[in-house]
Amino acid sequence: MRLKHVSLGIVACIVAGSAAGFAAQKIHADWPSAQQVKRAFANHKYKMDHIAKEKYKGHPIIFTPCEMSDLSGEQKARGMILGKLQTEVSSADKLPKGTYLVYVQKRNDQWQAFFCEPGTFEPIQKSTEVKSDLDDHDRPSFEVDNTTIRYWRLRVAY
Repeated sequence: MRLKHVSLGIVACIVAGSAAGFAAQKIHADWPSAQQVKRAFANHKYKMDHIAKEKYKGHPIIFTPCEMSDLSGEQKARGMILGKLQTEVSSADKLPKGTYLVYVQKRNDQWQAFFCEPGTFEPIQKSTEVKSDLDDHDRPSFEVDNTTIRYWRLRVAY
């Protein structure tokens, strides 16, 4: 009898674990894979002479933009590295302090932005807001009380 309870417990854990894994995949279905981010990273070139530096809650934040002039509109929409964000404090959107690749892609005519681990290329967090079709900015800046990155034709909350 005891073996039966143990077996049922193991089956329940496996089913629950599979359901949780499937739910996590569904929740992040529109997120890029680490491979997509890595492919985009292979084509990036930082614009070291266009770095934006500011402070958020008294702590430094730095955005190093990527060169995009050699990318076609289709390549940009498919997914590109917008730049690298470095922050020494958790953001207004709860992005933990650290260094992130800012990956953007266009899905269903909407731009999305993701903050990805530089070493693994895994997306960690999705931006809560991306505004697009703004005037083209060649030099990045921080806006809205230094809680958004403004670069190219996008404004990305972080």
